[in-house]
Amino acid sequence: MIKRTVGIPRSPSVRLLGAALALCGPGVARGDRPAPVWEIDSGPTPPLHPTTIMGTYKDHPCEVVGVSGNAGLVDNQGTTIRLPENATYQPKRASAFMPGSLEISKQTAESNMMRRTVILSGGMGEVDGGVMHAGSSYETRVVASQPYPGCYLVLLFFNDNYLNGETDDPGAIVAFHQIGDLAAGVETKVSADFAYIDFNNRRLTYIPLFFSRGKEIRTSFAEESARLFRHVEMLRHKKLIPYYFEKNPRTTSPAKPYLRFPPVFPPGTDMSAVPAVLKVDFTVTSEGTVEGVRSAQALPPDVLGAVQRAVQGWLYFPQLDNGQPMTCFGTAELGFKAPAPKGGAAPASPPPGK
Repeated sequence: MIKRTVGIPRSPSVRLLGAALALCGPGVARGDRPAPVWEIDSGPTPPLHPTTIMGTYKDHPCEVVGVSGNAGLVDNQGTTIRLPENATYQPKRASAFMPGSLEISKQTAESNMMRRTVILSGGMGEVDGGVMHAGSSYETRVVASQPYPGCYLVLLFFNDNYLNGETDDPGAIVAFHQIGDLAAGVETKVSADFAYIDFNNRRLTYIPLFFSRGKEIRTSFAEESARLFRHVEMLRHKKLIPYYFEKNPRTTSPAKPYLRFPPVFPPGTDMSAVPAVLKVDFTVTSEGTVEGVRSAQALPPDVLGAVQRAVQGWLYFPQLDNGQPMTCFGTAELGFKAPAPKGGAAPASPPPGK
């Protein structure tokens, strides 16, 4: 059920949780797992991570655009295809959330198992007759800020100890559930059934990701998913940097960006206050991280905060002087599209940093 990452960590690959199983009465094995409640570590706030779920079809990654039962539907050159039970999925960073937001409340996730017990005659004891029914369920209530068509839920389960550094294996598992259309301002109950997860013996927590036709809706759990995906990126970075130094023992070269993404602005941000081209300056440390992001242009506080949060999440191969990593100054120009009639448009991808 688990796809492990070997070598340089990537976004965790995850495998589908089989077909949906109905829950049948109170089982002899039962466990529940509360939704994560985390304190953000000291230091820079992790950049937000709008997510696209990619599925593999004939060895090619395809964007998941919907759900059929507990399986993902992918778009393959204009054709919608249902992936098989043994498909694997990969979270990928998108450029922006959909406009608006979704408030999540009252989450529960639990598992139930019912086993058959055979009582032997003549007082010979009992024999385990195997599992009769087993399954897991998730329930929440959501309120959408605007109508969202074709919605579905992706539950991403992962090891509790992954974020505190006790393990580099997220132990990731994913479950899908089709929701349908969500109306604006109406509390909607979402209930999902899927395959059995032994919460009693596996320290798993989860993050709910909600999508509308393949695009993620920003939810009240966006901060938690930001922390999870930042952890994945930094684990990969810590593997890449020593490899880069090893391959360039005598090289003198400027800092080279390899992970950059545009800012994600808060819902309702007035995009007319954002210049078409914004120049930012910053420091690239000898470890390849970014700090001290600043702009000479006057910006509203929410815009400046979003820009700083994104840029400080960029990752670089650091400047080298005869093979030795050096701290240096960097600059980049961010280009933004004109605002759309109904909300802010997603910013364009930033050009290569100088």
